[in-house]
Amino acid sequence: MKIVVLDGYATNPGDLSWDGLAELGELVVYDRTPAEMTLEHATGAEVLISNKVFLGADELAALTDLRYIGLQATGVNAVDLDAARYHNIVVSNVPAYSTSSVAQHAFALLLELARGVGRHADLVRQGAWTNCPDFAFQDTPQVELTDKTFGVVGYGYIGRDAARIAAAFGMRILVHTRTPDPVTWPDVSFVELDQRFRFPGARLLAGSKVPVDQVGHQIAGYQLLAVGMKCEVVDVRFVAFEFADLFSIGDVPQANDLVVAGGCDQLAIDAG
Repeated sequence: MKIVVLDGYATNPGDLSWDGLAELGELVVYDRTPAEMTLEHATGAEVLISNKVFLGADELAALTDLRYIGLQATGVNAVDLDAARYHNIVVSNVPAYSTSSVAQHAFALLLELARGVGRHADLVRQGAWTNCPDFAFQDTPQVELTDKTFGVVGYGYIGRDAARIAAAFGMRILVHTRTPDPVTWPDVSFVELDQRFRFPGARLLAGSKVPVDQVGHQIAGYQLLAVGMKCEVVDVRFVAFEFADLFSIGDVPQANDLVVAGGCDQLAIDAG
């Protein structure tokens, strides 16, 4: 059995071993596979291991030996699932492998927005505190998360883990999900999107993977931005609606609330 890893460097830049996979058959590992070389690298393989190399209908039709595609990611948008089904190719992914990492990264970004630790550290190195006429130096407002409202759109693994962290900070938790379960999760408030998270205090929105029909709504008076993908889910990027001038995040509504919408695979401060 021939096993081909199409873009192994992203998963294993050298700190892991492919030996366990090699025991299952003839193993070929490519660090990267440009689109124009997909067929050259994949031809003859019965098993393909991929992270982000796109395998569409044309590629799957041409790969007549292929029986299995293992995606080293949560999302399955890198494979034409209808074509895979037609050719009897099994496709699997790795759900929940990054739950803690994504939830923690969301709060790393959130805390940077709220406290500006990195910004202040840079300014201190530049002498801003030394030259400040006041002992208590600060360049941005210092926002406390305690008693703020944290809204979660999509209550999967990441959404639940983010809510757990938010609760540890003393935040109120609002959740919008297709499957509310107040019995299992009595400490959160399940709401509809059209309620617009109407709680006092700043609203902090963190989205897990949410279906397309649940995005594009007005939340807290602002449009929820989304990045469309070829599958049934979208990734909602982080969007900040406060400290616009300080963080140079472009033309955003003026507001006293800090509104952050968080996604799964792509976590970034949206710049426009």
